[in-house]
Amino acid sequence: SITSGGGAVLDPITQEDPTLDLNFADSKALRDDVDSDNPVTFTRASSATYVDSDGIIQSATVNTPRFDHDPVTGESLGLLIEEARTNVITYSEEFADAAWEKSAVTITPNAITAPDGTLTASRVTNTADQTTLKQSISVTGTCTASAYAKYDGNTDWFRFATGAGAPSAWFNVNSGYVGIETNCTGNIESVGNGWYRASITGDFTPSTTLFLPPTSADGSGVEGNGNSLYIWGVQVEEGSSPTSYIPTVASTVTRAPDIAHINGANFSSFYNASEWTMYSEARCETGFTCSIHNNDDSKRYGLVIRVNDVASSKFFQRTLNAGGGTGDIFANPSTDVSGFVKSACTIGSSANLYSDGLAGTVVDAFEYNALAAVELAIGYRGSYLNDSFANGHIKRLAYFPVRLPDDTLQNITS
Repeated sequence: SITSGGGAVLDPITQEDPTLDLNFADSKALRDDVDSDNPVTFTRASSATYVDSDGIIQSATVNTPRFDHDPVTGESLGLLIEEARTNVITYSEEFADAAWEKSAVTITPNAITAPDGTLTASRVTNTADQTTLKQSISVTGTCTASAYAKYDGNTDWFRFATGAGAPSAWFNVNSGYVGIETNCTGNIESVGNGWYRASITGDFTPSTTLFLPPTSADGSGVEGNGNSLYIWGVQVEEGSSPTSYIPTVASTVTRAPDIAHINGANFSSFYNASEWTMYSEARCETGFTCSIHNNDDSKRYGLVIRVNDVASSKFFQRTLNAGGGTGDIFANPSTDVSGFVKSACTIGSSANLYSDGLAGTVVDAFEYNALAAVELAIGYRGSYLNDSFANGHIKRLAYFPVRLPDDTLQNITS
């Protein structure tokens, strides 16, 4: 290990002397650890939820960044960046409301503490073998439905369904696993204190109803007299994965996108057009981890570290000019694809990418041209388009004004 004069082991990123070091997970701030300034401009035109270090869902006010945590371990996950999403379910926590059509079920409001720490979770109890708990929805295409559910000592299973032949899945909320899936992908995740967040993703067209009953067994269409469990926080959103919880009451609610970028003098103070290296540690469902660009997608050399569907890292170039082209260097991470990926891309005499200690495989190799860039976009493509959001967490971003050697890239990403 390389040590400082006092004998302390140096952080491998810090020892390479970055000119920008955004250690979001450690600092839980937009601070640059190189000079302790705050170079990041952040906006979001709505409130939004996140999980605090105690595993409780909290609400961040307008234009306040969210530093999220693992709800079970309390681990700091870094900066949460998400696209705009709308929860089309109304009264997402209040199943006694008339917005929820019910038959042969009893709703006991405020029966237990919910994942946000409030006494707002309901107990749903069937009073016949065939019951109804549903709400009309208006969505098209690929959508995700999610809900928080908890075993109440009585019933292991509950079911998401969106109509005959449409996406549906069964979930065991005692042991925490997905049962039979039909025309969808099901997922269940522990969120602490016995609660799970279960979700289905599929083509909801032309589904118009979301069914949400406790049920007797995996794959059973019989709800079962006396079966019960706790439910809270139902969400239906257009998109290929569940995003942070969006509470609703009498109307649907839209969460605005998280916009984080560095430009102007804050950008030019660390950027070197002729050569550089960018490091990221991130876990993203879609879109970009970061992008360096010149505000013109048709005439730019876009440099991006991308973790797409948490299955690959990608570093690529967009058209620079009439004589330029596109290309990329691509690498699969070596670690669990559900976890965070460490990546480092570099430009100078040559380009390369390392992810989790593995070198990238060249695909459509390109010749580097210096780019007069104006912005580092964090977790999306750039403020000139405001799209391709990461829908995930960025633990750390670091920029070096040199092309680091390949063995260094391997070291800092291992």
